[in-house]
Amino acid sequence: MNWRVAATAQARHLFFVQLLLSWGLPRITSQYLVLRDIYFAEEMRLSQSQIMRLYGVSSANVTRLIHGLEGSGYVIRTTNPEDKRSTFVTLTDAGHDFCERLIPAIGRQMTILGDCFSDAELAMFNEFLERLHVHIEGMTGGLDPEGSDLPES
Repeated sequence: MNWRVAATAQARHLFFVQLLLSWGLPRITSQYLVLRDIYFAEEMRLSQSQIMRLYGVSSANVTRLIHGLEGSGYVIRTTNPEDKRSTFVTLTDAGHDFCERLIPAIGRQMTILGDCFSDAELAMFNEFLERLHVHIEGMTGGLDPEGSDLPES
């Protein structure tokens, strides 16, 4: 079973990568996720430190990612007026328009992935995924990076 989950995750990832590349996002998933999260954030902005915490990446990685999105004209960086040490990343009008087209398109493509299932099968599948998600979240608190505390399969 484990190989099937991994193979399916890989196939889904490749599908997603191809879709995002077709929309011109060279850093693929990271750029989409940041745009999506800013789009749904209050005032359509996040601080760079919030982005760092959301994705568990370094400040340098966030800076490179934001730089690429700035180069595409999708975001701008502004200094937080309440804390000059903090920087906000905000969608531009072009970024907002891009998200208005991209996010529904991603949703439609993800829906297409489930076309091979009946409504009842999708409901059951969602229950399984939710259970797996909760299980994984429960396992990730305090795992040994070497994996020595993982159960044998």
